[in-house]
Order: sequence, then C-alpha cells, then structure tokens
Amino acid sequence: SLLGHEGRTIDIFKNNCQGCEWDAVSSWFEGNAMLRQVLLNIDVSRFTKAGGFEMFQRIIGNGYVIFHKDALLRNWPLGDGAAMEYAFLKLSKTFFEG
Repeated sequence: SLLGHEGRTIDIFKNNCQGCEWDAVSSWFEGNAMLRQVLLNIDVSRFTKAGGFEMFQRIIGNGYVIFHKDALLRNWPLGDGAAMEYAFLKLSKTFFEG
C-alpha cells in the first residue's frame, strides 16, 4: 500500500534483496494487489538456515507453482556465491481441485 499498488495486478514481481525475502514474503500476500509472477534470487548458503522451506510453503500455499529454476553459480565451487533463481506463477484455485 505504501507504493500505491492496492487493488492492482502486478504482472512480474522481482525480488533480489540479498536475504530480506525470508522475512518479507509474508507481506507480499497481505495486501490486495495480485502478483501474477514472483521471481526470486535465493542465496543457497542461507536457504535452510533462514527458513527457505517455510518461505516456499507460504508462496505455494498462496496458489503459486514453480515454472522455472536456474542455478547461478558465481565463484562456485569455491564456496561463495551459489544462488538459485526461481520463478513462480499464480494459478487459479480451480487448477488445484481434483
């Protein structure tokens, strides 16, 4: 609501905040803006420590599916910089019905 997106449809929402997504994910679905696609760049080294599984459950629980995943291997295998890019797509509730 701070940016004036209430009641709007946002076709592509890209988040690359270097770790803030773990805490921010809840707020993405609180307002009445509709996000059609959510794109995330996730640091692999923080995934399990920061609640990555819970973040994915929250996104999927809001009606999204993963439609793209890409490994971003900067400085890998030296241990620093490995990340994954995920793209989620919002589907109709009827898609998930038997």
